[in-house]
Amino acid sequence: MSCYLLGVNFRLTLSTNNQLTKGGIISALLGLSHCFRDVLPRHESLHFQLADPNDTMGKECLKYSSVFCLTGWFIEQSKKVDRSPGDIGDQLMFWDLAMSMFRSFNWFSFFPYELGSCCSFQVRVYMEHGRKNGISPGEYYDRVTNFSSEDKRLNFLMNRYDPSACVNIITRVGFGKGHFRSIGVRVGRPYVLPLTAENGTTHFFNYKQIKQVLTFDWFKHNVVCRDQVWLCREYIGP
Repeated sequence: MSCYLLGVNFRLTLSTNNQLTKGGIISALLGLSHCFRDVLPRHESLHFQLADPNDTMGKECLKYSSVFCLTGWFIEQSKKVDRSPGDIGDQLMFWDLAMSMFRSFNWFSFFPYELGSCCSFQVRVYMEHGRKNGISPGEYYDRVTNFSSEDKRLNFLMNRYDPSACVNIITRVGFGKGHFRSIGVRVGRPYVLPLTAENGTTHFFNYKQIKQVLTFDWFKHNVVCRDQVWLCREYIGP
């Protein structure tokens, strides 16, 4: 995997039959922080993969949801670890926590041997972006399952540029703290948030206004609610 900020050089590792490998998934979903480390202040973000038949990860997500898949709370590794690296208790505890909630939040595994299930993938995300930052299983669980809009502004986009339509197609979106980062973007071109025929209308965003328009409340109402209505009842209201 390679990447650079505000660029298009981001790729996944594929097997010879064009399928995602475990290593490619880990690089794509767990290794993003290397793109940001030592460049910008600490970045924390709740990430969502959009279901999209034309995107590698989106195609996997589409197997389990026609709308979105939660991928975790991603944290730039900038804190000194204060949890014992030899303690397996955190892994076991988070396994139990993830098992209790992954379906309700669309947090499905992308690992080939447990696609759409739980919990090796979810534990790996926690170990890389929670435990390594000194965060306990309970703390990380609270962050992943907290869909309130407090301290969550648009701060991450993964895109693929469509030269035929001259638009940046959003494939992954994140809300949290830290500066806004957009990967794979063509500067000045509008953004498109694609929704399949089953889950709604495609939305267009002005390049300069997307941070003001694509809020977490907007995302919950137009995306999350289409698949997990209870989350909107809980955090937005009737």
